[in-house]
Amino acid sequence: MLKLQSEFQALGHDCDVLFREDLGRFPSNGYLRQALCPAVTAQKVMASIKSRGRYDVVDIASAEGWVFSFLCRTGIFSDSVVISRSNGLEHLNYRRMVDDHRHGLLHKPWQKRIWFPAVRLTQVEASARAAHKLILLNDHDREFVLQRRWKKPEDVVVIPHGVSQQVCTPASNGESVRGQGFLFCGSWTGMKGIDYLASAFNRFVAAGPPLNLTILGGSAPESEIRGAFSQAAQPYLKVLERLPEDFVMQQYRLHDALIFCSTYEGFGMVLVEAMSQGLACIATPVGAGLMVQDGSSGLVVPARNPEALAVAMRKLATNQTLRNRLGEAARKQVATLTWENTALQTLAVYRNAQKKNRIAGHFVTEAAP
Repeated sequence: MLKLQSEFQALGHDCDVLFREDLGRFPSNGYLRQALCPAVTAQKVMASIKSRGRYDVVDIASAEGWVFSFLCRTGIFSDSVVISRSNGLEHLNYRRMVDDHRHGLLHKPWQKRIWFPAVRLTQVEASARAAHKLILLNDHDREFVLQRRWKKPEDVVVIPHGVSQQVCTPASNGESVRGQGFLFCGSWTGMKGIDYLASAFNRFVAAGPPLNLTILGGSAPESEIRGAFSQAAQPYLKVLERLPEDFVMQQYRLHDALIFCSTYEGFGMVLVEAMSQGLACIATPVGAGLMVQDGSSGLVVPARNPEALAVAMRKLATNQTLRNRLGEAARKQVATLTWENTALQTLAVYRNAQKKNRIAGHFVTEAAP
């Protein structure tokens, strides 16, 4: 949201941003807070409008927008255009969590199986239906929305995130030398496919000769991360804490291939950033992984399949020419994915919604949970 705000302002628009912490701490109970958050969000947005003046567009993420959307749609409060934004459709992430439970990777108690679909997922759907337009990050989420008939096809738009301009230009030849092996960049959680990554790397090491694997930004104790791997794999592991953006981009330039093995993603900035640096990638077909063309701009493997992942790792480990070719094709494929283009596409959606609803103006606002 802050990236978009910066781009909007650079293009001459006013943009205010509300985050979850701006909504206050009441109520403190997690279940009540989730249930009441759309109403609290509507109250905060209306208070912002009262002090700031009318917003032509109010862009609200996920479930939090349905109350404000309803008030606008019915003419009770405002004539603002309301955009619903999903940074990852929670219905599909919930499905992923249920699958993880079935595979023994996490415990999903029956209380949450009742509460979450009945409250949170219902709110997400209500927000999408009530808004004038729905912005998503990937085609699978759009297909899900259209199959459920939440909105008309012309009102559901996929707009990918961008890569920061200051870091999207890859290093020149000779500035950095690859050779540090595989890179996994992301939080050490089940959604990122960590169980399948560990199993695949254990197989890869056992088949020999191995390359190193760097785990970057896991946000978990090193002992916990290392505990997922076999004893034989330990000498080939490097665990790094979450680091500044410029260091992360450097790691993309130093490693030989990225492993993006998530079981669900709304998008997955890591993959696009790595591709922008000419890094060959192994990806599952989720989120930004849907953009990867198997054998052309990367290697695509099924989610939850450590054997297929190990085979892809072996294929890249033994073929530098292939790594170079895939990395260069990946760089070209994402060359247009900048935050400026993301902002321009978003503004086009705003204008289309304004035109459709006969609203004109130049103020935009974002409200994020």
